[in-house]
Amino acid sequence: MDCVTLPTFRKDAETSPEEDLKVQLDVFDEQKASDDEQLPQSTTEGLDLSSHSDIFTAILKQVILILFSSWAPSLCFIG
Repeated sequence: MDCVTLPTFRKDAETSPEEDLKVQLDVFDEQKASDDEQLPQSTTEGLDLSSHSDIFTAILKQVILILFSSWAPSLCFIG
């Protein structure tokens, strides 16, 4: 089974007499632009948002940081 990509949809929209796909792609582009504006730059610096593994790693790091910060203050270091 072949993977259908966004460029494939765009190519199909250019050659298709149907307007539905063109409208959907326009809405997608508008929503993506809106989402990009709302994303804080600090969370996306150095992060490739088109890479599934980069996104997974960033989320995992945030979860670990949150979990650690919630129980780390209760640790008592005896020295």
